[in-house]
Amino acid sequence: MNKLTRNIFYVVAMAVVALIIWSLLTPVGSKPQSTDISQIVQQVQDNNVNQIDLNGDQVTAKLKNGQDLQAYKEPNSTLKDYGITPDKVPIDITNPNKGSVWPTLLTIFLPVILIGGFLYFMLRQAQGGNNKALSFGQSRARLFTPGAKKQLFKTLPEC
Repeated sequence: MNKLTRNIFYVVAMAVVALIIWSLLTPVGSKPQSTDISQIVQQVQDNNVNQIDLNGDQVTAKLKNGQDLQAYKEPNSTLKDYGITPDKVPIDITNPNKGSVWPTLLTIFLPVILIGGFLYFMLRQAQGGNNKALSFGQSRARLFTPGAKKQLFKTLPEC
């Protein structure tokens, strides 16, 4: 396998690994329908909501018909301000400050891996030229035999 096909193989392999990582980190499933908070409040009053998930200012309502509605509340308001209380519908609150470990690890290690891979390919390409560059200016050893005829400048034929 020559160098070009091997390098192409490495690039394709890195792209496949990147796609696998991306597919593992992206959420799977349908996105909830985006609406305003008043629509969710109306659905709660009509007793059409199974559960409400609260993640920071994002409110997601799971309706009894299987549909999901998503809205954003005002930052300083609570669900009680909108008339949504735990006695009407179960409320699940998730910690918005809880971060995933994958984005942190990727931001640390991915640039190191990419720069390391770039340096690896660059050094492999320059590997053959290093030996010649360091031997610049060095004379080659010649074999000296005592009985050999010496070539002098004055004995050279004229052109």
